[in-house]
Amino acid sequence: ADVTGHDLLVLVVVPDQGAWVGVDEINQVWVEFTDAADSDAEPRAIPPIVQLGARIDFRGRLSDNPPDYATELAFDPAHAAALEATGFHLHVDPASVRTST
Repeated sequence: ADVTGHDLLVLVVVPDQGAWVGVDEINQVWVEFTDAADSDAEPRAIPPIVQLGARIDFRGRLSDNPPDYATELAFDPAHAAALEATGFHLHVDPASVRTST
């Protein structure tokens, strides 16, 4: 499913992997910056505006988590639990990311 994020807070940036974004620590989602149309695409560089505390807008696609996804990403227990609890993550086109206004 296609998704649009608006005025979401960057909560954590994981270099070379992606970022946790949301409205707060409880309501967050994992974002990979990649080809939104290809859920198997390798992550691309994280856009420079995606920094801790920034508010961003973006377009992307919702993708179900594959088995052992949190282990593959080597997340700490809290983020692994958050990823498992949501059951999905987002593939976001890096070119679509903007600073919220």
